[in-house]
Formats: sequence, structure tokens, C-alpha cells
Amino acid sequence: MKYRLLATCSFGLEAIVKQEAINLGFDDIEVFDARVYFSCGEDGITKANLWFRCADRVYIVLDEFKAVTFEELFQGVKKQNWSDYIGKDDAFPITGDSVRSKLFSVSDVQKISKKAVVEKLKEKYKISFFEETEGKIPLHIAILKDRVSVLINTSGAGLNRRGYRRLNAQAPLRETLAAGLLYIARYENQPLYDPMCGSGTIIIEAALMQKKIAPGMQRKFAFENFGFINEGHHKDARQEAKDITVKGKLDIYGSDVDDEVLGLCKTHAKTAGVYDHIEIRKADIRQALKGDPKGILVTNPPYAVRMGEKKEVEKLYRKMGDIINPLEGLKAFIISAEMGFERYFGKHADKKRKLYNGSIKCNYYQYFRGKKSWFSS
Repeated sequence: MKYRLLATCSFGLEAIVKQEAINLGFDDIEVFDARVYFSCGEDGITKANLWFRCADRVYIVLDEFKAVTFEELFQGVKKQNWSDYIGKDDAFPITGDSVRSKLFSVSDVQKISKKAVVEKLKEKYKISFFEETEGKIPLHIAILKDRVSVLINTSGAGLNRRGYRRLNAQAPLRETLAAGLLYIARYENQPLYDPMCGSGTIIIEAALMQKKIAPGMQRKFAFENFGFINEGHHKDARQEAKDITVKGKLDIYGSDVDDEVLGLCKTHAKTAGVYDHIEIRKADIRQALKGDPKGILVTNPPYAVRMGEKKEVEKLYRKMGDIINPLEGLKAFIISAEMGFERYFGKHADKKRKLYNGSIKCNYYQYFRGKKSWFSS
């Protein structure tokens, strides 16, 4: 059976998710803000969830239609063949969102949609009440500019939840965004440095890439409970993923001055299965980058919303600039929510890209053109 799927993602990562979809062999790819549509067979549902590094969730698209009244919403949802997906004992929770639409009350959208699904299932199963005690089929109703998307959430929890982060540091970088930062930096197999690695998300994501470990290997997905999906596809895909894992030590170096977050970093790296293949040590940025290292630096330094003291952040950024800017062999890629970053760092970025870490608006500052573009003001 052919499915139309939707991969949602953070703004700014659409082109990367599109390329991931191409690399996975999907077709009929369409890209919109924070959305990438594609088509595939049933096995593609497993492949997408298991291998997408930068997408947030993967949905089956049942239908899309315009609705500006609740009656239009009700009829549009009700017309779906829900019994093809939902058994008479299955649970089917409904989530929703509405952006720039006349039907702006998400709670009402959910209630109306739930009622529509129930009414349709009543016609099929000839019962008036649904126990919802068996496998969960999570549904999602998304409305954007009055256009309704009727979706089945195949991922469940967001794909950023890889399974290796058991303990959280303050304001952690999302795993999906960390992978995106590495793709934007055109990371392949060159030496990689994160001198402010915190709980280790960037270096762990880099190691997963280099070792060809599927980011979804350590977690479960909602579709594994779907009765209409052949579980054999998933078992085969997981085994295939295990078989292609690459062995050997990697040129990936993470460091920080905080003993507590370094402990988290080591724990996460062990859980992810990459601890023995990367280097993690306690060091400040000057120690971490001594000797003019070659390769790329990708880091998420603290910023004011996380540290609380703007002057401390400014001082840190100036120190970073003093150390990083003179290094000839190192391309630097730095994400920050501080809009004055370049001024404190002492150099204009060669390129900037607007990204979001959750709801936090950030810029990704990219330095790769040598001694040009020094800040002067």
C-alpha cells in the first residue's frame, strides 16, 4: 500500500529533512514551512521513524481540506474510513493545533474531531460506546490558514527523544537540531570539536552519524502498536540497521569545565553506545583548542536566557572570539540566542541561519572564510 507521509520539523531545517527523505529513497517530495511531504510503501513508515535525524515527527496523511466552521470540520473528519485504522477496542486520543485559522480553539477542534471519529466508528462496529482499552492510535488534527490536515501520528513522542538522554541538563539542545547543525556545517569525517559540550548532544549526534547508528534504534514508536502495519517490516529494518554499524574510534572531542554536565555527557554517551569511540574531558576552551587544531568546531555556548547574567555571557563570547578567531585550521559553527553575539565575538559571521531550539529563536553563526570580515564598529 502507498502512503502519503508528513515529516514535521523546526523552521530552518526543511531543506535538510528533504535531503534526508531523498537519501531514504522516498518520492513525491514537497516542502513547506516546517513540513516535508513524501510518499512511500508501508516499510517507509519504519524507515522514516528509524532514520530521520532532523524531523520532529512522522504522520500518515489521511486527508486535507478547507474548514472555516465546526460543521465543515466535523464532516471532513467523519468522512474518513476510520475502521481501516482503528479497531473497536483501540484507543484513539486526538491532539491538535491551529495557526492563523478561523477555528482557533484547539480544545474545541479536538472535541469536534473526536465526536466525528466516534460517529463514523459507530456506523461500522454497531456499538454506542468505545472502551479504548487496546492499542493506541494517536490522531492529530492540524489547521493552518483554515486548511485541515487529518493525520495519524506514527512516531508517538517526538523523534528528538532518541532514548540516550536519561538525565537533563539546563536548557538542553534538541537532538534533532544538533543533527541539523552538523549537516549545515557539512560534517562528514573531519575532526570535530565542541569545547562547551554540556550534556553532550552535539558530539553524540556526530558519533551516531559517523558510526551509521540509526537515531531511533533505542526507542519505540507509536506505529509498532498499529494493527494495520506489518510488524515484520520494523523487525527487518532494525536488523538491517544493526548490520551496517561502523566500528572504530572517531575524531570527536568534547570538553567542558562543569563536572556535573560532564558526568551527564559521559552517561549519555555510554547509553548511546559511543562513549568508547569519542574523547570527553574536563578543559576550558583555551585548553581544548590549543595547538591550532584542524577540522570544525560546532558548539552551543551558554546564552543570557540560560545563564541569567548578560555580562557573564558577553565576557564568555569575547573570550571565545579571542581564542577561536586566530585559529587558521578550524571552521567554527556557533548557535546562540544572543542577537549581539557577533559584536562580542569580534567578527562578522560569513553566514547566518535563523533556527529554533524549541521555541527559542537562535542564529547559527558560521565562520569558514579565514581572516576576512572582522567586526569593526
